[in-house]
Amino acid sequence: MKIKELISKVLSGEEMTDDELNYLRDYTEPENGNRIPKSRLDQEIARKKELESKVNELSTQLNELQNSDLSENEKNRKVIENLNHRIENLSQERDRIETEKQDIEFRNRVTNAAVSHNFDDSGYLEYLLKRENLNVNDAEAVTEFMDNLKSTSPKLFKIDVNQGGAGSSFGGPADEYAEAKNSKNIDRMIALAPAVS
Repeated sequence: MKIKELISKVLSGEEMTDDELNYLRDYTEPENGNRIPKSRLDQEIARKKELESKVNELSTQLNELQNSDLSENEKNRKVIENLNHRIENLSQERDRIETEKQDIEFRNRVTNAAVSHNFDDSGYLEYLLKRENLNVNDAEAVTEFMDNLKSTSPKLFKIDVNQGGAGSSFGGPADEYAEAKNSKNIDRMIALAPAVS
């Protein structure tokens, strides 16, 4: 029986035989060729676990066989070799972590220097400091470097907009309002707010 024929019978309203009805009840979609059926996948996972267990078991047996013929000194030497190997791996891991820590500390100092000197791009400052091989722990050297850089390349620095210029007045209502806002003095803020007409 073909499923298409049975579907056309159902759609046209024709009566179906008991065999056709049973076939439809027991019908399951054919599995897609690209997908692995769940039952097969479960079998493969179980088989993999079984094989891993056997590999571990065989590995333990192999170690026991290798060690059974060894003298006490040879067994101890083998244990020492394994421990030395682990120490070497742990030392490499420690060195890697220490290098990462130093890199993070360096970047933090560079970022702090960029912020405190109004430098626009901390990534570029990091490049410049590395190029100059400057010790970022030496605050005086960093300040001197930043001052020289500011005089030679002022475009790399943010402009300080708080400096007075023509037509500016310090201590005006805007400054008083900002001061009241910073101190969270709501009454003073209301008193200094501009009138709405």
